[in-house]
Amino acid sequence: MNSAGASGNAAAKRSQLHMLVQSLSARPITPVRIPDLLRIGQAATAAANGQPVQDDPFGQHPLVANAQFLQRELPVRLALRCKAFQSLPFIVGLNPHIHKVYTLYLDSLERLTSFRPVVNEDDEKEFTSMLTELVEAHVDVIQTISQGFLESRDYMPAQEIGQFLDRLIGARIGVRVLAEHHLALHSPQPDFIGIVDTKLSPVSVAQHVYDYVREVAQFHFGAAPALQIDGMVDTTLAYIPVHLDYILAELFKNSIRATVEHYEKTSGNGLGSLRLSAGLSDDDLPPIQLTVARGPDDVVMRIRDQGGGIPYEDLQRVFEYSYTSVQGKGYNRSATGVGASTADPQSAMSEMMMQSGIGGPIAGLGYGLGTARVYSRYFDGSLTMISLYGHGCDVFLRLKNIDMVSSDIKI
Repeated sequence: MNSAGASGNAAAKRSQLHMLVQSLSARPITPVRIPDLLRIGQAATAAANGQPVQDDPFGQHPLVANAQFLQRELPVRLALRCKAFQSLPFIVGLNPHIHKVYTLYLDSLERLTSFRPVVNEDDEKEFTSMLTELVEAHVDVIQTISQGFLESRDYMPAQEIGQFLDRLIGARIGVRVLAEHHLALHSPQPDFIGIVDTKLSPVSVAQHVYDYVREVAQFHFGAAPALQIDGMVDTTLAYIPVHLDYILAELFKNSIRATVEHYEKTSGNGLGSLRLSAGLSDDDLPPIQLTVARGPDDVVMRIRDQGGGIPYEDLQRVFEYSYTSVQGKGYNRSATGVGASTADPQSAMSEMMMQSGIGGPIAGLGYGLGTARVYSRYFDGSLTMISLYGHGCDVFLRLKNIDMVSSDIKI
């Protein structure tokens, strides 16, 4: 085929995809109630264990029925995001990072809509294999898009960027929950229904996350404060572990950094390239306190540090995507808070680790607090902060219990 023919085919394909986006984005999404998500999970888990299950009214296996729903629903949700990308200012849409994400969404939409109708278990297995590839392909979307908007911040108001990212991240959470729940149903775990841990221990998750973040901080700063946990330490709830992992990682990173840097200011110790003197020990730093309390249908976690707090004039901006409190010697400060020490490679490496998530679908995210708040709110929770400037901060994370009675929560 000559170049003219190839060009014509490419143009025809783009036109078809554009019409597909317009058609699908005009359809309403189908909100999924949490009880329905858990019910299909319980049925699929029972089937996987060889137990009798109540099949779909039309006679399909639970996983086949769920795959059929995803085959209808995911293209609509992806098309809405594609249309949102198309509505960006032209120069913003041309940014290579933003265009890369837009192209990824288009390609995923095309693959989903091109897959043959799922009618049996063999089809479902192949559909699940494709879905696995798509989930993995979208792992770095937020990291990529954040870099794109960092480079495009002069061409779009910060408020509009924030609104776009809120909608993008919220929609992405929904898509990934639906997709990863289906994938998880193929590998049942004790006390899990798909991706929902029905007996999640906030204290256990917090300790695991803090140990990781603290280890990175010790390498980065030379020392890191201890974590003290009190309150209703035996509390459990139904929640998605990877969401709590990410939220807590962001909160702990901020508290540890603030505590160490406030120590530098008040003790007179110069951090230089952000590695404290070898004589400093963890015990020199005031501990970070985690208190857990349970209400009738939620769990509240308070993280209290002595990191000097945040000035009142900045407190209203801490959840903005463009806000950062990172500063210090040897830093290239950026609008996303991603800095890199120019003093030595070790500090640059550890700074990258401090700015990264701990895993899951959003590892490496640079828009920490803003995104953490979107995650906390997705299941009707909240994330708030109180600052005692000159002393420290209290951060309150409220998590709604995701169980069979939470019928008001929808994905």
